[in-house]
Amino acid sequence: NHNNLRYFHDPLLRTLDICLKALVDSLKLMGVYDDVVIFTQSDFARTLRSNGTYGTDHAWAGHSFVMGGSVNGGMYGSEPDYTLGGPMDVSNLGRFIPEYSIEQYYSTLLRWFDVPETLIPLVLPAIPLFPTNNIGFMQT
Repeated sequence: NHNNLRYFHDPLLRTLDICLKALVDSLKLMGVYDDVVIFTQSDFARTLRSNGTYGTDHAWAGHSFVMGGSVNGGMYGSEPDYTLGGPMDVSNLGRFIPEYSIEQYYSTLLRWFDVPETLIPLVLPAIPLFPTNNIGFMQT
C-alpha cells in the first residue's frame, strides 16, 4: 500500500470495519465486551505527498484506535492540520510529529490491566520523558 492509497486502501478499511464489527458483536453476545480491548499501533505512517514514483515515504504520526466496552470514546489529541508545508508538517512532504507517544498509549492500557503505577516505568522506561502517562481513553 505505498501508492494509489485511495484505490487500494479504501476496500481494506471496509473489510477491517466488517471484521471488527463481527468481533464486537461476538464479544457482546458472549458477555465479555467490557473485558476486551482492541488496539492498533504503528511506529510509522506514510507521507501525504508522493515521492515522485507514485509512492509515499515513511513518516511519523500514524493513527491508532482503541475499541472495547471499557473505552472512553472520542478523539484524543488535537485535530491535525494536514496542510503540506503547514505548521505541523516538519518536512513539506506531509510528515507530522505525533502528539502522543506509543509509550503513553501503553501506559494508559497498563493501568486498565491493573499494573501498579510504580511498575509502569519498569515496563516503559521512557515514560518519565512525557508530560502525561495516562491519556484517559480507558475507564478506571
